[in-house]
Formats: sequence, C-alpha cells, structure tokens
Amino acid sequence: MLAFTTALPSEARPLIDAFRLKRIFHEAPFAIYQGDEVFLIVSGIGAVASACAVGFLRGQMDAPAAWLNVGIAGNANLAVGEAMLANKITDAAGGRNWYPPRVFPWTGRDGALVTVPRPRSTYAAGEAYDMEAAGFYPAACRFADAELVQCLKIISDGPLSSASDLDKTAVANLVHGRMETVLQLAEILQSLCAESAYDWPNSALYEKILRQTRFSEAQKQQLKNHLRRLALLAPQADVGAMISLTGAQSAGRILRRLEARLGAASRDGGHG
Repeated sequence: MLAFTTALPSEARPLIDAFRLKRIFHEAPFAIYQGDEVFLIVSGIGAVASACAVGFLRGQMDAPAAWLNVGIAGNANLAVGEAMLANKITDAAGGRNWYPPRVFPWTGRDGALVTVPRPRSTYAAGEAYDMEAAGFYPAACRFADAELVQCLKIISDGPLSSASDLDKTAVANLVHGRMETVLQLAEILQSLCAESAYDWPNSALYEKILRQTRFSEAQKQQLKNHLRRLALLAPQADVGAMISLTGAQSAGRILRRLEARLGAASRDGGHG
C-alpha cells in the first residue's frame, strides 16, 4: 500500500492520472482518491493541514502503507523542474530536524528541505523550501517505519523565478515532468512496504541484539535502518560476527560498528 499526500490539487492531478485514481468520500474534509493499492489525499497548504491530512487518511485505510509527500519547493541552486528527495527536514518555526533514512539505492538528487510558515522570496544556498514537510513527516512516522516515509520535491521557484508567477497549470506541468521519478520512488516504497509485512534480512539478528542490549527508541530505529541497509549493500557480510555479540556491548558501540561497515560497503560500491 502507498499513500500520497499533496498540498494542492494541481500537484495531485498528474498522480491521479498516472495511477488512475478515483475520488472517494466526497463529503470528507479532504479530497481523497483511491486506486489499486494507492491512496492520495490533498491536504491544503501548511504543516498543520498536512499533519491532519495524514491522520485522517490513515483512518480510512485498512492496512499499513508507505507514505510519499509530493509537491513543489523553492531553491536557490537547483533548476526549475529538478526533483529532490529530502534527506533532512527542518521546521523553521519550531527548530526541529528529521532525517528520513534511506535504505534503498537512490541515484537521483537529494538535499535539505526547510518547512516555512509562509512563502519565501529569499533562498539560502543549499536548502529547498516548502510549507508542508515538517507536518507530514512526523505525522506519517506515527503510522509507518521512518524509511517508508519520504518527501519528493520538484523545484518551482528561485532567485530568478518567482513563486508568484506560478499558476495551477504550471504546477501540474512541473509534477508531470517528473512523473518518471515519482513512479520509480513509488515502486521502491511499495516494495519496501510489502517486505516489512514479512521477515526482512537481518530481522532475526535485530531481535537478538535487542534481547541482549538496551536500546532507546531512537537507537532501535537506527539499528533497524543500519541492518536493512547492510542487507542491501553487503548481503554476504556476517554482521553478527562483525559486532561481536558474544560480549557485553553498549548500543552506541554496536551502532558505531555498523556505521563503519556501512561506510566501507558504500566505498566498495555496495559489494559484500
């Protein structure tokens, strides 16, 4: 199952067409669309609206889902029309940060995304700006593992392209122009969601580690993310031997060992 959220109907239209979604619950407070194992909700603008929409949509679904927020964002460095997957989300109003984990290979562009309470006309280098992600992300993480919650933004404005010049046709065209990227990411997330319903590689090791060592909730998520990434990047690695489960170790030390092995696997090009 995959759940899309967008802020605007114009952002949603290319997704509705591509996935052949039909509107349901016409009397609901949000516009909701459904297709084959896919839902979409149009939240309206703003972080609070986005968080509310996530909760409302989850109440309409009868199974867990992966979550993907798709929409436009401003950026000083990227060209209009480029797509960016958020690897950091910052709430400009509250100062909180989130780091969506990446447990799948991704060859596209990624970067930092800042959620602001109102449109911006100034852009700091290296950051994209939207108005929903800081509401969407923590809300969706209440219903799914963090690696199943992602934000994909299409650059719509910057120092040379004002957001005030955008209309609904321009927004729809921007999203339509990146549908190949959306479809690729949707397929990845749907596959990960299906796998999460069953045993995943290293799941038995994950349970064994938790029985032997005390982890905080945040550390448990890190542990799961590291083990899943190692299953992809270094499938032949003997992870249990690598972290020496025979002796007493702290959660921090185990995580550091896994991080070191992940770094080596990445440098080796993902070979065991």
